[in-house]
Amino acid sequence: MYFNICPEDLQNFFELHSDVQLRAGIQEQVAKALLTNLEGGIDTLDEKQLLARKEIFGENTLPERKKKRFWEFMVDALSDVTLIVLIVCGILSLILGLTIEKDKTVGWIEGASILVAVLIVVLISSLNDFQKEKQFRELSAIKDDVIVSVTRNFKRMQIPAKELLVGDLLHLSTGDIVTADGLLLKGYDVKVDNSSLTGESEPVEKSPNEDPVIYSGTKILAGYGILLVCAVGVRSQTGIIHRLVSSNASISAGKKRTSEHKESEPTGESTHLLSEEHKYSSSSSSDVSEPDESVIEGSGSVLQKKLEDLAVRIGYFGMMMAVLTFLILVIRFCIKTYTVRRFDVADLAEFLKFFIVGITVLVVAVPEGLPLAVTIALAFSVKRMLRDKNLVRHLDACETMGSATTICSDKTGTLTTNQMTVAACEFAHVQKDCLQYDKAPLGRTSKDIVEQIASVNSTAEVLIEDDGRCEYLGSSTECALLYFLRVHNIDYAKYRKTCEVAKLVTFSSARKRMSTIIYLPQEEIYRVLCKGAGEVVLGRCAFLYREDTGKGPLTPELRDYYQQRIDDYAQKGLRTLTFAYKDLSKETFEARGANTDFVESSLIFMGIVGIKDPVRPEVVNAIKQCQKAGIVVRMVTGDNVLTACTIAKECGILDADYSFFSVMEGPDFRNRVTEADGVINMRNFNMIWPHLRVLARSSPQDKYVLVDGLIRADNGGRQIVAVTGDGTNDAPALKRAHVGFAMGIQGTEVAKEASDIILMDDNFNSIVSAVKWGRNIYDSVSKFLQFQLTVNVVAILVAVVSSAVIETSPLTAVQMLWINLIMDSLASLALATEPPSAALLSRKPYRNDKPIVTGKMIRFIVGHSLYQCLIVFGTIFLFRTVSAFVHVIAKTPTTTSAQQFYIPDSGLVSLDKPTVHFTMVFNLFVLLQLVNEINARKIHGELNVFSGLTMNWLYLVIMAAQLLCQLVIVQFGGKAFGVVPLSWYHWLICTGLALVELPLNLLLQFIPTHFISKTLKGARRSSELTTIHSGEGAVLWLRSVARVKSAVRATKAFRMGLQNVRTSQPVKSKSSEFCTPLLPSSS
Repeated sequence: MYFNICPEDLQNFFELHSDVQLRAGIQEQVAKALLTNLEGGIDTLDEKQLLARKEIFGENTLPERKKKRFWEFMVDALSDVTLIVLIVCGILSLILGLTIEKDKTVGWIEGASILVAVLIVVLISSLNDFQKEKQFRELSAIKDDVIVSVTRNFKRMQIPAKELLVGDLLHLSTGDIVTADGLLLKGYDVKVDNSSLTGESEPVEKSPNEDPVIYSGTKILAGYGILLVCAVGVRSQTGIIHRLVSSNASISAGKKRTSEHKESEPTGESTHLLSEEHKYSSSSSSDVSEPDESVIEGSGSVLQKKLEDLAVRIGYFGMMMAVLTFLILVIRFCIKTYTVRRFDVADLAEFLKFFIVGITVLVVAVPEGLPLAVTIALAFSVKRMLRDKNLVRHLDACETMGSATTICSDKTGTLTTNQMTVAACEFAHVQKDCLQYDKAPLGRTSKDIVEQIASVNSTAEVLIEDDGRCEYLGSSTECALLYFLRVHNIDYAKYRKTCEVAKLVTFSSARKRMSTIIYLPQEEIYRVLCKGAGEVVLGRCAFLYREDTGKGPLTPELRDYYQQRIDDYAQKGLRTLTFAYKDLSKETFEARGANTDFVESSLIFMGIVGIKDPVRPEVVNAIKQCQKAGIVVRMVTGDNVLTACTIAKECGILDADYSFFSVMEGPDFRNRVTEADGVINMRNFNMIWPHLRVLARSSPQDKYVLVDGLIRADNGGRQIVAVTGDGTNDAPALKRAHVGFAMGIQGTEVAKEASDIILMDDNFNSIVSAVKWGRNIYDSVSKFLQFQLTVNVVAILVAVVSSAVIETSPLTAVQMLWINLIMDSLASLALATEPPSAALLSRKPYRNDKPIVTGKMIRFIVGHSLYQCLIVFGTIFLFRTVSAFVHVIAKTPTTTSAQQFYIPDSGLVSLDKPTVHFTMVFNLFVLLQLVNEINARKIHGELNVFSGLTMNWLYLVIMAAQLLCQLVIVQFGGKAFGVVPLSWYHWLICTGLALVELPLNLLLQFIPTHFISKTLKGARRSSELTTIHSGEGAVLWLRSVARVKSAVRATKAFRMGLQNVRTSQPVKSKSSEFCTPLLPSSS
């Protein structure tokens, strides 16, 4: 046996962790039993030991949830009430056809055809859902591929979390989500959020000597540490909860379905460890008041809310038309039949046919393809957005970005390349050339202090690959300092080995600095090493170290000099850091070392460093695109106000002649727009936000206030806010925004969990891509909508009018189902997968109150509906005249076919015997829709409907498939479809009349729509949305509303996948240099 401890013993340690706290050296004992070197980690070169470690302790993976099988999707599709009604009707028709029909050899065909048509609809719907589920699983797997940092074979490396093994030394830092259970070996100011396990929102302090146990699924809110991994996978706390949830899944399935949209407090074992409803620590937003419930938007997106209302309204209309059609057919039949004879059992077949016609009218009327179009557009966009480095976590965020009006963006890594280098420095009041640092007139003492600050007061690492390449891990600023040392042949690791760290106070966006206290045994003193924001650390300095005279007072003149140097660096676009230190005696450290404020006061100023982070070359054009698209970009950064302004001007965010309040610092902004109790003063905020473009020296609280205020703002139109964030404390702002973007490279796991979309490349250009895809989703749904509404209007009018005039519908139930299949499943697949065009960014964002059906769409629907009704009714009632004319033109005899074209005086045509007449009606109707599907590709009045057609091969394939199927149905469908084969001139008539749709669409573009828009605005002001209460009778159309919410269920697929993997001291404001105060400070 390789190991002197078994998994059960380790599990007992964690179950009785209170005893662990009392046992000194428990980490060393466990590490020894696990064959883990406390400095070098596990030995992965010993393959036998590595295999035994996996077999005994397991791997860091959880069993996947059972995949839903294809037949289960079919069962879900068959649960649709309307389809159930059609199945029952088909069965009854089949029975009656085989029993009471006069010609029993063909009487069964109609019933069988209905059942086959329903089966096709179910198969296509199930296939769409199956493919969608498969895509979401693939995306979830990508999202859950978390990278962690470990030490193995005395080398620090990065590995996927699923490869983590018991015995590994796992490095933890602020913002990480712990992926395994373990014991803390080393820790500095480590604070853990255990709310996902205990429900307690207060952070818990962890240290190697007191409470070293850290569980998987918890979050590191602050600090840095090294964890000895003791349990992974199913044996970890996440795995245990996963097993409990899985074992109770069948029992609680019903309860989960009834409460899946309800939020709950994280408590006990019923809470998933990585729940998105996790409440972040109050320390990150304690200064900001919680928003009122009335202000918080509902879970549905803007587009979904509009579609829900529209679907319900169309459903009501469809129900009315279906009932009207059925009643007209029944009443006319009863009047005509029972005035001359009594009731006969055979009449039941007629009544059943009337009922089937009514149901098929409802099937055509109900826009079940509408939610399908949304789902397809979302699934298609999510997959393509991943290529553009956008990993979508919440599907709602896709189309919400299409309505975004403002983007609050970080600077570092998003607008800049995040490839930082030291561009300027000045140390000990003499060194001013960073390129000549190794030749500088600095003594050994000065260099030691500078190099200690850069090396030891840092959590960054340099990984040297076998081929000599270097990979820098950690904060980009700290990596720039390590690169600076490496360029000058300084080994940072030497300082870390020789300097014993006594205390570490980690960097935070609120403090703007980081400090490390080391013990120097030769001098027998403790040294405080501090680095941070230029003016912040300078403000805490009382002394200056000079190479010629040593330590001396930092006089006002010298302070002003260095403040000017910091400003000079900032005006060049450099991020400025101040280096400072302070020596403490043993007695002083023991007495007051725990007091951070004391430790970081009266520091000795050592020098400043200017770090260059170039603007991304594509950012300037991306911001121009945003401005052209009506989106305001605001920079929110922790950098110096001068640095922020320089970068903002370079990016194009800030003009040279910016107005009042265009540039503000965080403290000044917060004082002006918030009251003493943290509540936003909306009067002041509404005067500031339209002008604000740069918020410098901002804290996460300032970002939250800005986002919250923009969402609440009631002047300048409703704002749809997108925000970027990378830190743990950015989580509240990311959650509050309509769309939260987390950084995939620099972002912490907590920030990623709070976000809606993860930028895989941390690039602002990817945000612009998300805007384009969001608008494309809205347009795709609108394209399908105008197409479907046109079909709805024509199909319903044809059914109702024909029923009233000729006592039957010219379209059989099977034909209606085929039309429904074209305009729902196939059309939604074709129109919802159109790729975005550059023109999408030349329009303003869609307003929240803008109706989903615009004036141009109404023009399209009315114009094409009128033409189609004219042609279809003309074919129905004037067919003999037209056919005779065609026969004359074609010089063919008419006597043979005259009987086929003859309509009895009564106008009643029996559906038992298909005719060329009604086959022509059916064929013409379908071809009209197929041609109009091309017109529907454009919704903004474009004249060329063929532009970009060759870019969408899927659209072309679907169009060809629909046309081919129609040809086969007409020529070979026979009795099953109620058709007879058509000759070439019949096809020529149908095709010619259908192609008229193209020039007609061109003419419609010249009809003004301003009067339609005014009418829509007036109707919107005078009416409110109707609240629909569900009931048994409403199921027939409300199923569409339920399908719209498939996006919500898809979002939960991400969440489920995630659950499978892991159970200030005030600064003087400089904004007065840029703007004249217009408002008094609230404080």
